[in-house]
Amino acid sequence: MKKLFIVAMLLGNLSSFSQQKHTRQINLIPELTGLNGSEAAGISYAMSGIVFNNGWGWGIGAGVDYYKMRSVPVFFCGRKEFGKADHHLFGYGQFGYNVAAPLDNQYPHGGYGRSDFSNGVYCDLGIGYASLNTRRRGFEVSIGYSVKTLKESYTDYIYRDFPPYGIEESPHSFSYRFNRLALKIGIRL
Repeated sequence: MKKLFIVAMLLGNLSSFSQQKHTRQINLIPELTGLNGSEAAGISYAMSGIVFNNGWGWGIGAGVDYYKMRSVPVFFCGRKEFGKADHHLFGYGQFGYNVAAPLDNQYPHGGYGRSDFSNGVYCDLGIGYASLNTRRRGFEVSIGYSVKTLKESYTDYIYRDFPPYGIEESPHSFSYRFNRLALKIGIRL
């Protein structure tokens, strides 16, 4: 009962925090991103929770990135809005951790074994335009530059059919850095 009371108090404070007269507001922003780089074209989906205050916004987010190899970026995000009008420009940055989650058909190497993927970093910087209503909710579009990294490790096995017979292991490692242009469409809820 005590935990329920604490949660109710926090939600009540959060609700009153977002309804005060000053410019603080909490928004959820789902985004669909088209990605294009030297490796391929792809898409990603992300959801960010951002607290806006006097033209600045800070928050966290996560998504699913299907560019070349599927991964799950988990990131901190920051924004700066230029102008107080309902239609304004903004700059954004997202920095975080890129968790490897390749699909079964996205293991490009591995010979007789399976590749092991290591997590990497995620970064996205850009500018955008927002068209908002009086409640500061609406449509956003942005363009930016995104980078994600991953590392793949696998072992090839070489079977010798001549003396001395045996199996020889050959370990390999690849570091991937995917640089992409990102075109985002989002809704500020």
